[in-house]
Amino acid sequence: MKKESNNQKFNQYKQKFKRDGFVVVPQLFSNKELNLLNSIYNDILINFQKDSTNYDKGINTNSFVWIYNVESYVNNITKLNSIIKLADLASTCLGITSSNLIQEFRIFHKPATIGAATPWHQDEAYQSPFFIHNSLNAWIPIGSFTEFQGCMKYVIGSHLKGIYDHEVIENVSEGLGLSVRDVDNNNCISIPVKKGDVILHHCRTLHSAHPNLSNKPRKALVVINKSKPIKKNIITDIREWQKCLQKYWNNHK
Repeated sequence: MKKESNNQKFNQYKQKFKRDGFVVVPQLFSNKELNLLNSIYNDILINFQKDSTNYDKGINTNSFVWIYNVESYVNNITKLNSIIKLADLASTCLGITSSNLIQEFRIFHKPATIGAATPWHQDEAYQSPFFIHNSLNAWIPIGSFTEFQGCMKYVIGSHLKGIYDHEVIENVSEGLGLSVRDVDNNNCISIPVKKGDVILHHCRTLHSAHPNLSNKPRKALVVINKSKPIKKNIITDIREWQKCLQKYWNNHK
């Protein structure tokens, strides 16, 4: 009965995910698991800020910190009960089996009072245009966050409108960022979250995040859930920001 109930809930989440491009899953993580994730988060952040050379990839600025490949530094993170549930839910939303799901873990940290706003963008815009991508990001807040504390914003249904034109933001601490202008504010919604909640959003959903103006850091663990990209037979066009990213990737292999 419990499995049947979970399947019913998962299908409800899937329908909302397909319709809106994102879905909020309330109280997926227990306090015990969040406390463990918070401890892992703090340890990695402190060590990264002391000496980032011990890490494969990351960006450290005054207004934000990104740390990639967290799973490389933590044993058995994928075996947490809630991460297993998350993998099952992500597989359902993506229409794939759990055995074909690939997960990558990242830390997105915004310091107190000076945490910068995240510009509007689509995650797939950062990916190679030579492949078909099927992915979603799970945004796991380590705490409760309002607009004042840097919660997420989404444009409802934007995942159904293809890849938007992006502009390159240069010199993001030796990396490249992307931004979309002229966002339709009529369909824009902010999503405050409570401790234990998770937001899933499609790789084509237009999203951003408020700046963190509070006196506490905004901590978020992001899990990228995806299937293996499929190489396209025909490439229609490569847009300007994609050319810039391709050049950057080639220079940083």
